[in-house]
Amino acid sequence: MFREDLNGKIALITGASNGIGRATARLLADKGATVVVGYHSGRERAEEVCVSLPNSGHFIFQIDIKKLHPLGKQPQKLGDVSGN
Repeated sequence: MFREDLNGKIALITGASNGIGRATARLLADKGATVVVGYHSGRERAEEVCVSLPNSGHFIFQIDIKKLHPLGKQPQKLGDVSGN
């Protein structure tokens, strides 16, 4: 289903602080991706998920899905936070 090696890739997971998003974040981190744990209002849960992921370099990012116009300025903000 996923490529075996996601090293060097960044995965932005919306709703990653619980449920399916959390499981997806873990799966992608296991495959080597740097995971951006997207959250709307559950910052503490997002931080917990972030520190529980395998490997390093993961971070949290607040996203308001209602304000996205297919992603609008979010990628630019994400690049500012990640340094890319």
